[in-house]
This record gives sequence, structure tokens and C-alpha cells, in this order.
Amino acid sequence: MQKVNLSFNKMKKLEIFPEKEMPTGFPISNIAYFKKLTHLNLSFNTINPLSLTQLSFISQTLESLDLTGNHLKFIPAVFAQLSSLSKLNLSNNKLSNSKSKPISEEMVFTSLGYVPKLKNLDLSHNKLEFIPDDEECELVHEMFRNLTELDLSHNKIS
Repeated sequence: MQKVNLSFNKMKKLEIFPEKEMPTGFPISNIAYFKKLTHLNLSFNTINPLSLTQLSFISQTLESLDLTGNHLKFIPAVFAQLSSLSKLNLSNNKLSNSKSKPISEEMVFTSLGYVPKLKNLDLSHNKLEFIPDDEECELVHEMFRNLTELDLSHNKIS
């Protein structure tokens, strides 16, 4: 199976069970079933961002990930392991950055800077206040150079 659409469900987490410990039935949240997965749509669930670490199981194959409308407030570090990811939709979440909070100032963009093949990024309908322009943040600038499509509409950017 290469494409899975789990949108508009009531999923709260992704899980990995070793095959010998697999619960009975088909626990749809067990990402281990999808070893060759290239496209995953988890939009409009309430996925706990900490459970997204389970994506590391498919980090070499996953090309497209849709996390629209999951109320995410941060981007988990596991995204840096998604070496094949080229399309990422994070629209309609609660991602934010603020110049008044210098510690987390560029975390949203910096976290995504580690995704090497990212070409299409949708960050629309979040709470982003600015786009980093500091020359010291080379990682972010590299990410923007690689993107072919970026949607930042409906944020608080001034």
C-alpha cells in the first residue's frame, strides 16, 4: 500500500507495535502496516504531535504528508528524519512564531529547514507573525531556496 487517507477520523495518536505483539483486528493507527507508504493524509484528526515520532518508521519512503487541521502548536523533531518528504501540508493548525519570544523565534521554519527534499509547503491559516530574514539563519534560507511552492496566506504576517 502506497497511499493512505485517514482524514476526518478521531485519531489521536500513531502507534507502532512489533508484529508479534499486534493487537487483534486492524488498528488503523499502527503505522507499521504501511512500510512502503509514500502518501499519508492525517488531516482533521486530533493527532498528538509527540506520537508523530512514529513517522520515523516510514521516513525513507514518505513523500507527501497532510496534517491539516490537527491543532498542532509545534513541529516535532522527527520531521528532520523525513528524508524523502517533498510535500507537506500544515495548514489550519496553531503554529506560531513571535518576535517577542526570541527563544522560539524561528522554530517553525528552522524545524522544516532539516527536511532536505521539501518542495511544496502549506503553512496557511496558522498564527505565524513573520518570515525569518536573519542572515544567520542559513538553514531557513536553504529551505526557501529549495521550495517551489509556499503558502503563507491567512496568517498574522506584517
